Amino acid sequence: MVVRSRKSQITAYMIIGILAVFLVAIAYLMMAPGGSSVGDEQRKMQIIMEERSIIESGVQSCLDRITKEGVDHISRQGGYYNTKEPYESLFQYQVPYYFFKEEFFAPSIKVVQEELCEYVKNNIDYCMNYYEDQKKKGITTGEGEKTCTALFSDEDASVELDNNVVLVKEDTSIKVQTVRAEVKTRLKKAHEIIRHNMMLDMTVKPGTFCFTCLGEKLAEEGFKMHMERRDKGLMVFTVIDYKMKDTEQELVYQFLINPEKV
Repeated sequence: MVVRSRKSQITAYMIIGILAVFLVAIAYLMMAPGGSSVGDEQRKMQIIMEERSIIESGVQSCLDRITKEGVDHISRQGGYYNTKEPYESLFQYQVPYYFFKEEFFAPSIKVVQEELCEYVKNNIDYCMNYYEDQKKKGITTGEGEKTCTALFSDEDASVELDNNVVLVKEDTSIKVQTVRAEVKTRLKKAHEIIRHNMMLDMTVKPGTFCFTCLGEKLAEEGFKMHMERRDKGLMVFTVIDYKMKDTEQELVYQFLINPEKV
């Protein structure tokens, strides 16, 4: 028969008692306001991350649309969002002169890229309300200056946009990520052909422009150029990309020429 000493029994009870007190203390701390901070932080972060995902999806959809509209808009304004002087207002567009009073005004592709970014930054908010339901969830937003990078290749245009939006719930915050959009367009190809040939003509014979030669060069690449004569020597040029004709990415590129000496 095994006989346990009274001392060993007391020791066992003490150990059990200490463990019980320890477990009760842990439970109390978890239930107390200060003790649940870890769980609260996790819940706040989960809410903010879910909200960020919704916003980023909306921004992506919005940017896809605005980039496409921006490419169309600046194409019809000769590569500009805010058209520089000299220009003429044709319907709802301000179409620039590329050649006026024997001077050359066609923008560089770098300027065209910057103009696309300006269009995107100034129009992105119109097609999405970022903050509609956030106050109900206790989320506020902090905004900085939008940053944009646009790049044209021979076959497309890409835009990267950072809205610099930070979501904040109490002392927890997270930044909305940069989004990127691509649009199929041969704007750069048309622009380069037009600008290069006009500059070449003026180098060979200053103050002149061979629009027949330009039309032939554009046709070699699948473009078709239309020219309309108007009053006071004004000529309106419209370039259409027949490789993309009848598609959502159809290119219509416009610019003006006035070869008369004033």
